[in-house]
Amino acid sequence: MDTSEGTAKVVDTTYKNIIEEFGPCTKQLVVAGRTYLKSLNAMVAASRQYTDALAKIASLANNSTMSGSRDIGGGGGGGDCESLHVGLEDIRSELGG
Repeated sequence: MDTSEGTAKVVDTTYKNIIEEFGPCTKQLVVAGRTYLKSLNAMVAASRQYTDALAKIASLANNSTMSGSRDIGGGGGGGDCESLHVGLEDIRSELGG
């Protein structure tokens, strides 16, 4: 019985030391992970707003300056704006929107 009691004390002491040493670090790791996820979610929301704004600008530019783009050499069809809009939509869908 002395051996099993001694082993139990050693195991108990070892577990206590592990918890005391690694517990605070583990808690910090969890808190840092949560903060990281919150910042990623905020970044995704900001990127959605940004791509929505760019898409709106592209749409307005396509609709309102058809003749102006011809003067610049845009070909008149607005294809560049359309391809930009499609590209932005692809990026948005990849980001989870």
